[in-house]
Amino acid sequence: MNGSGPPAERAVAAPADLPLDQRARVARLRIALLASACHPDRGSEPGIGWSWVRSLASLGHDVELFTRADPESNRRTIEVFAQTCGPARLRLHAVPGRPRLPHADRLVPAAMREEWRSLQQYFGWLSTVDELARTGAMTGMDVVHHVTLGSLNSGSTLADLSQPVLFGPVGGGQRCPPELRSLLGASRYGEFLRDAGWATRRLVSPRFRHTMRRADVVLVTNRDTARVAARHGARRVELMMSDGTWADTLPATPPVRDLAAPLLLWVGALRPRKAPGLALRAFRHILDDFPAARLEIVGDGALRPELERLRSELGLTRRVELIGHIPHAEVHARYLRAALLLFTSVRDSLGGQAVDAWASGLPTVSFGHQGVGDFAPPNGSALVPVCAAGQAPRRFAAAVGSILRDPARYERSCAAALEHARRQTLEARADRATALYAELLAGRR
Repeated sequence: MNGSGPPAERAVAAPADLPLDQRARVARLRIALLASACHPDRGSEPGIGWSWVRSLASLGHDVELFTRADPESNRRTIEVFAQTCGPARLRLHAVPGRPRLPHADRLVPAAMREEWRSLQQYFGWLSTVDELARTGAMTGMDVVHHVTLGSLNSGSTLADLSQPVLFGPVGGGQRCPPELRSLLGASRYGEFLRDAGWATRRLVSPRFRHTMRRADVVLVTNRDTARVAARHGARRVELMMSDGTWADTLPATPPVRDLAAPLLLWVGALRPRKAPGLALRAFRHILDDFPAARLEIVGDGALRPELERLRSELGLTRRVELIGHIPHAEVHARYLRAALLLFTSVRDSLGGQAVDAWASGLPTVSFGHQGVGDFAPPNGSALVPVCAAGQAPRRFAAAVGSILRDPARYERSCAAALEHARRQTLEARADRATALYAELLAGRR
């Protein structure tokens, strides 16, 4: 989608938390938005990229999107943008990438190869973006905001630009606690390599060190990552959720759910760090108190055969359904029917599943660490302290019981989850980003 020249300045709605002297008028800005993945119909990184495009344009800004040269994703982004925001606020720059170390994945443990390949593709793409920046492709932009890939460890050499540069929200500083590593099964060795590899990169990568020292603001999705950023010289670090929900999609009140035969939900890729086996083991104990309960596991991945065996071993074949991968709209419908979400990840930047659950007025049970621990609504969730892996199933089951056993408390938990989501919408995130842009630009002037 094409745009021409610097846009005329125009007043847009000022975020409520701006200082009084800045609230009257916020300039319409031209924003260089770096989102390596962007797709309006997908979750995770592509969905996060799209949410920034739409929310910033909806505030009246002009978005210059630098994203991968993915014809299907780019066509869909342009198509949906034209329907929701009009054609004049987006110019899409499809940036080709070059694979890096394409054959080295044979040296990487099998459980890590998918993540490795994704990172190598990303670093190749980022190198091309750096070249574009050096040739003046971002000249005339007011602000540069690098939003995905959502890892602190990748860095961005764009901090060399004269404009204010914001990096994030990103995770990447969180680690699987040692007590929970046995839940990773055969992937424990790969997890050790991951942690060692990222720690080494932080010490030797010029790109990473440069970003920490030169970016105006580093936005992070959890306190673990905030500590890493500060330790490596970041000048200003702030917490911000990477995920959220559009305000107009939130229900007015939480739906009525069946507590006599509660449906529990688990959503995510069937990967070791998501620990879906913990959900099955916890559910075995949950049935002691709620014999009519059911569990649905939504998602697919390499662990599915292992989960099918474990389901059979635990005698849960008739009580647990492995749904597989389904469209996001169908997942949302299940959030509205379920009584509670089990979020069992032992390492996660934040957890979009938990954010989606709160937006459906659905309480969550998770470990009380990393992003989900930092952002969970106090009365709309139950946080299980990190403990020995063998104790985790019973502790999750006890946390579930604490929410479901008391109908009055359950209603309060649903209301608290939904109210929390109303404060953390994608529109609110864009408002806060705009306040940061205005502050940084005022400081430069």
